[in-house]
Amino acid sequence: MSEKSARTKLVRSLQGGVSRRDVLKMLGVSAFGTVLASCAPKSTPTSAPASPTEKPTSPPSPTEAPTDAPAPTEAPAGPTGEVKYMFLGDIMDVYEEYAGKFQEANPELTVTIDSLPFADFETKIRTMFAAKNPPDVFWLYFNNIFEFVDNDILLPLDEFIARDNFPIEDFAKANVDMFTVDGHIYGIPRESSTLVLFWSEKAFADAGIEPPDDSWDWEGKFLEAAKKLTVESDDPTQRRFGFNAPVGAGNNWAAMPIVWSFGGDIVSADKTRATVNDPATIQGYQWLADLINVHKVAPSAGSLAGQSIGEMFLNGQIGMYVSGKWDVQVLRDTMAELGIETAFDVAPFPTGPAGRMTRTSGAAYAIPKDAENPEGAWELIKWWASYDVVEKLALTGGMFPAYLPVLNSDSFIQPGQPPEHAQVFVDSLEFARPEAVFGGYSELTNLVEAGMDPVYAGDQTAEEALNEVQRKAESLFS
Repeated sequence: MSEKSARTKLVRSLQGGVSRRDVLKMLGVSAFGTVLASCAPKSTPTSAPASPTEKPTSPPSPTEAPTDAPAPTEAPAGPTGEVKYMFLGDIMDVYEEYAGKFQEANPELTVTIDSLPFADFETKIRTMFAAKNPPDVFWLYFNNIFEFVDNDILLPLDEFIARDNFPIEDFAKANVDMFTVDGHIYGIPRESSTLVLFWSEKAFADAGIEPPDDSWDWEGKFLEAAKKLTVESDDPTQRRFGFNAPVGAGNNWAAMPIVWSFGGDIVSADKTRATVNDPATIQGYQWLADLINVHKVAPSAGSLAGQSIGEMFLNGQIGMYVSGKWDVQVLRDTMAELGIETAFDVAPFPTGPAGRMTRTSGAAYAIPKDAENPEGAWELIKWWASYDVVEKLALTGGMFPAYLPVLNSDSFIQPGQPPEHAQVFVDSLEFARPEAVFGGYSELTNLVEAGMDPVYAGDQTAEEALNEVQRKAESLFS
């Protein structure tokens, strides 16, 4: 066993980690459009071999100490002991590698990494919180921030940030804001995201359509292209859909920016009432349903279950769909596995009556209030947020870092690989916004998705369904 392996204790729960698809579910997504009382620090910060948010540089040349300098004193001790980190993901090798480097720089600390699949992550973390035996650092999704703060679970990080002059300004403001409640920061952003329009080069070439650009609008150029891309056939191998619409259970996150572009939302901006049956909200959802039942340019919810959506997309059987950077490496891998040479590209979301909108989300490194080693946890967070670690995570192809120095580098854009216009992911942050989450947001989303099922099936209008959802949703705000 290597020295690094011996010094890095890894807990591979439930058959050794999770798949990329599990990560997407936790981010509120799935591949191809288908997831306190302040604790004042007690020890002084330890020095690191390099700044935690910059590439290491050569140290300055030492200078001779003045003759009247006081006798050197022993440096104050840094944090010691075990630091337990819990996350979900299939990038265990990156964390294992950099945990070993962290321990070389911090020999008094030992890192234990626990990677769980989506199906078990939230259940286990909540159980650990209830037992007051949480990990020292964990992966926190933005949807949970208000619930966890309201239940006094999280440790605010403001004192750590101020004490160590941590450059929080180097992280995307939208993501910092996601983890800021009542003026306190509860997480250091790990990843961000934007939704964009993926389009198949083969499908567009076969239909003789020019690529989408920022002049597209949902009701005009997009719908016109979707109709031209659609080919009806009794032979499923010859059938082509213009758009794989984000409909059905688990997909409301991807439908939201389209609804927003029509001026609607499911909750008011101040999070005090449901707006499910507001006229603009109804209009946006009805437009999505009409893509299936009126214009017939999109498959019905669940009708492609069991089929490889990625393969269909790359083969030109699906012209467009909504997704994020996480799908890029999945598509590249599928191209390599199947020997598909035709590629794909991305474009910004079309505009709607209320303008151009897209969704952003994210996750962060957080410290529970009951963490046994908050000082060690903070040192590990700074390490995970360093340029080298974030760059390595970005180079996996699927990570959308919230750390701006890497986000604006070739490590993220990866020129020379599909998609050609990867800059669209970054540029879309200009018109991106998160969902207006509150304590009952998950329940509200579930009500909307269940209520919209008969609408997507063509059995009800959006107005009929969403009036009923509105009635049920009112109890979430009482």
